Amino acid sequence: MSRRSSPYDVTQSNCGPLRFAIESGSLELVKLLCHYGADANTTFGQFETSPLEWAFRTRHIEIARFFLTQGASLDYLCYRGWTPAMLLFQKDFPEVPPEFFELLSCNSFTDIDVQDRYGATVLHRAALWGTIGDINALLRLGASPLLTDTDVGWTPAFGAASMNNAAVLKRLVEVMPPDFVDHIDFRGRTILHIAIESGGLEAIVFALELGADPHQPSRIVVDESGAAIEVTPYEFADSQGSDIYEVFIRALQIVGHSISTVEEVEVGFMFWDAVERRST
Repeated sequence: MSRRSSPYDVTQSNCGPLRFAIESGSLELVKLLCHYGADANTTFGQFETSPLEWAFRTRHIEIARFFLTQGASLDYLCYRGWTPAMLLFQKDFPEVPPEFFELLSCNSFTDIDVQDRYGATVLHRAALWGTIGDINALLRLGASPLLTDTDVGWTPAFGAASMNNAAVLKRLVEVMPPDFVDHIDFRGRTILHIAIESGGLEAIVFALELGADPHQPSRIVVDESGAAIEVTPYEFADSQGSDIYEVFIRALQIVGHSISTVEEVEVGFMFWDAVERRST
């Protein structure tokens, strides 16, 4: 190595050579830096991320294994309150290689339900961006589907509904209590409201199939001031705009509600359940 450089050098953003070696995926380079004094537990960056966490984020399993042999801690939390496992799940990332879950299991990882500064767990993150395989792996590691975050009061299933991650939502509901469909978040919204807000047809259909009542009024918070109004899911869907309202109506039709329409008016499309119209 050059006499002008050192494994301890850092950039203005507090990043040293080890971070960039991890990103390159070169195990040999990582080993070389550690040989010359780089520490497997020296954190870097704005959030004081550990080398092991960065190996998880960049999906370099051999580098992660090497760091563990060098005494890296699976229990370390960066300033965001994230464990290495949490960094596996990022928006637009490919599916997590199963070897990472095996690594966690083989090293007796027990902090699977650690909550970050917003109260989210690794299962919350997997519900947003993961697959059924990810969910099954985390459940086997002991992850709880019942924990709510401290930000909006969501269980992981709510997160899956918000992303229209329907396959994951269905798997999570299998391990939820029977009355899950009636659970509300801090804003008074049920899983049906969250699915409607996302505009995801599959999630809305599934919430309705679970027994969510599209006519049931509930009191929900509508703005940051805390103001709340009582609305039905029909009215809530209408308030989200015509595109989401049409998706909601399509979902009702799919699950067997008889829907008829009238001419378009200024506020959008108006819909009635055919059974209700006959009763008036």
